[in-house]
Amino acid sequence: PWLPPDDHPVSSVRRADIAAGLAALPVLLGLLPALRVVVLAGRTASGAIPTVHQWRPEIPILTMPHPSPLSVNQHPEVARRIVSALRQARRLTRQSAAVAFNEAMHGETNRSPR
Repeated sequence: PWLPPDDHPVSSVRRADIAAGLAALPVLLGLLPALRVVVLAGRTASGAIPTVHQWRPEIPILTMPHPSPLSVNQHPEVARRIVSALRQARRLTRQSAAVAFNEAMHGETNRSPR
């Protein structure tokens, strides 16, 4: 959920870092009431699926490969998978925004009588 300090070389993520990120995730999700989709980049981030689902079960969760230059440059299919996931996120965001707009505009008047 955060970047390493500029004065430290890039290193692998420690278990303590992952645990701290997962612990902070419910608070972050609570601060984003209009969140429409979550995209998790990489295997490590995919470990957050249960936490996201527990705290915001209504939100679609997408996964994609980590967008590291090394991975993208060595494996062209990685870039295609990343683009595909982000396009799907855009589509889901637009769909849910349209539904929210319709509900706001029509409210109770758009429902059939009982």
